Amino acid sequence: DDYEEGVFTPGIEVQGTPGTYTASASGIYRKVGGLVVCHGNLTNITEVVAGAASYFEITGLPFADIAGYLSVGTINLTNWNVTSDYLIFGLNVDNAANSYLGPANLVSGTSDISFTISYFV
Repeated sequence: DDYEEGVFTPGIEVQGTPGTYTASASGIYRKVGGLVVCHGNLTNITEVVAGAASYFEITGLPFADIAGYLSVGTINLTNWNVTSDYLIFGLNVDNAANSYLGPANLVSGTSDISFTISYFV
């Protein structure tokens, strides 16, 4: 089997009327055969230019996924304005994932995201 591990830099983008967002970002991954497991952190997410986006996407994962396969993972949010009982969030592996976590939920300068995701390539 193919084995690889390394680092990547996740990013955060918005859909809709885009704003500009910055964050300290880091990530690590391990790929064994066609399975990729990665962990990333986006800390101190700051809104530089306000956007009217409907949702955020995490970008920059190390490999594109196989279309039609679901990714599985966990996410930890720190310092976000979230009032619902549940939250739907998507990681953008192939520009097709959607999320309902948007700029209205952001506490600029203090919001953090940590995530772990497994997906097939």
